Amino acid sequence: MFKYVVALTAFLAGSVTLAQDIPNGGMVLPINTMCLNPSTDMTNLVQDSYGELPMATGITNVQYMKTGQWVSVPFTLYVDPSDNSWSMVGFMPGGPGCLISSGEGFIPAINQTY
Repeated sequence: MFKYVVALTAFLAGSVTLAQDIPNGGMVLPINTMCLNPSTDMTNLVQDSYGELPMATGITNVQYMKTGQWVSVPFTLYVDPSDNSWSMVGFMPGGPGCLISSGEGFIPAINQTY
């Protein structure tokens, strides 16, 4: 089910420069993401429009494509317990809230590997 007006778009970028080697055939997968300012606009979107509730928080690392700078930012994982949709919202320096990733089928991991 396509649940967001603006979907996350993943694309390979030929101009990406790596500062380190990625072992075992790894790759860099840059993404475009939707950001709303103030960040409460993004939290309202996932909570009010999609019924997702805060489940976990943490720190994640994101890279600004224009500058290549990596920053550590707080994030919240929101989950809708009725349909198991989920959204990860990162809170960028300066105020925007960005939809880092989202999906369906959220369940606890039980001895699964990919």
